Amino acid sequence: MEEKAPLYRKLTRGSYRNHHLKETIHYRYVRHNKHGKKTTMKHAPNTGGNLDYTPLYRFLLSKVGKDWNAVYSEAVQRLPIEKPIWRIVEKDVEIIEGAAKYKERQDGFVRAIIGTGESAFFHTLYIDENNLLQFIDKTATIKPTCTCCTWTLNGKPIQ
Repeated sequence: MEEKAPLYRKLTRGSYRNHHLKETIHYRYVRHNKHGKKTTMKHAPNTGGNLDYTPLYRFLLSKVGKDWNAVYSEAVQRLPIEKPIWRIVEKDVEIIEGAAKYKERQDGFVRAIIGTGESAFFHTLYIDENNLLQFIDKTATIKPTCTCCTWTLNGKPIQ
């Protein structure tokens, strides 16, 4: 049986540039300072924080309308941890009068779009009463706040 590709990719530290920060502290200035302990440049153990889950989010968007149990079992097999699934898929959500609300909590309305990076956004999903994966609000949009970045919604550039 052919093994499927993982639904994540490793981030390279050089590709991440947050140019909107006012002040950047470089590692070379704090490595051996008097106020902190000596540290090394070794990476932390893989807890899922240094991974990009864009392939997972695209996979989940492509499975809208499918049975959640089948989608979930395939996604979990291709991930190191299951936590990123619940970033885009909301639990305990019902649609009341065209708006998504949590069933058991009083948190108010559910977000229709989540940000997954500096300028990458995805529509959020939920599991309906028929156990199918659905969009919370497919019509929700965002507007870019800066013109120097390429903003994406569901992996497609927006203007």
